[in-house]
Amino acid sequence: MLRLFDKSRPVFLLLIVIFVSFSISVDASAKKKRSKKSKFNQMITFNARLDLKYDDNIINYSDDDLDLYAGGTSESKFSIESEDDWILIPAIEARIRGKLLKGHTAWLEPNFRYYYYARNDIRRYFRLGIAGRHYLFRSGYVEAEYSFIPDYYYRNQFYRDEDGTGTYLEANFSKHYLKFEYGMNLKPSLKGDISYRYQNKRFTEEFSERDLSVNGLRFDGIWTATKRIKFWGYYGLERAEAKGADIADPDIKDVSYDAWDITFGARYYSSILEKYRTEFVTSFKFRQIKYQTIKYVDIYRFGRKDNNYYFRVGVAVQLPQKIRMEMDYNLVSKRTKIIDLSVKGLLEYDSNSISLKLKRSF
Repeated sequence: MLRLFDKSRPVFLLLIVIFVSFSISVDASAKKKRSKKSKFNQMITFNARLDLKYDDNIINYSDDDLDLYAGGTSESKFSIESEDDWILIPAIEARIRGKLLKGHTAWLEPNFRYYYYARNDIRRYFRLGIAGRHYLFRSGYVEAEYSFIPDYYYRNQFYRDEDGTGTYLEANFSKHYLKFEYGMNLKPSLKGDISYRYQNKRFTEEFSERDLSVNGLRFDGIWTATKRIKFWGYYGLERAEAKGADIADPDIKDVSYDAWDITFGARYYSSILEKYRTEFVTSFKFRQIKYQTIKYVDIYRFGRKDNNYYFRVGVAVQLPQKIRMEMDYNLVSKRTKIIDLSVKGLLEYDSNSISLKLKRSF
């Protein structure tokens, strides 16, 4: 019990900070006369955010795996307490504004986010990040972002030791993420950017052949069609190289892949309940992954291609005291083409989630 409390301590501390922040902000905004912002407040702002999410398939297990889990016939394959869960996600970030090169605007934004799973403590983790942007001219900027996840539970994986004994072990990894972006206004109603993205994943020693270095390139565009309608889209390419690709042993997995994805989205600023600044949003994303292994004994990846579908619909409103509320529904679905059809049912899945998000700047 003590260990569980220690593991959960960051989320309770962050919740206290967010609660105090909301309280202070509400009290301040309730005053009829507001004093002029100090120079400090003009330079530094804080955002507190609290998300509540329900996910019916937190590991994205296939139907076949979920049947095994429900039947209890392969207990060592699973470390979760339930296939679904409620997730509380408190987050806080600060934005520091100023003038840098040639007097152009710049900002720096450190942030922290914690993912608290109500039943599945093995899934709890936190993410640290920092982002910065500098405007080269009025409509053009460069941006850099870095984030770090020190420990993330992936799922239980099959492991065979030196004696040839096979068993399932918990597979965890750490993740570094880095992004460099350049963006500008192409027209008053059209914005575009291009970004390079890098990820580095390092798994626990037993599964080190899964270590990945991922390089990606992405093109984004945002078009403000009218005062009330905005569209956006992006196209991305990705290449992931795994440590296992350099190991000749055919029994060592090679999880290298090439991927591309495309997304389209729209936001409508409704005249319904206009004083609440009501917005409706929807997006659709398609992502295709082709595994690159030439190790034909790996029946789970040899000749495999995944088609992934993501659908989102949501609504957002502005509440009193400058609190922004969003409600979303998300569907994620994977469909696989593979040579050995006997494993197809272990790879495809569907996942649904709903979320309620509150955000307050102060």
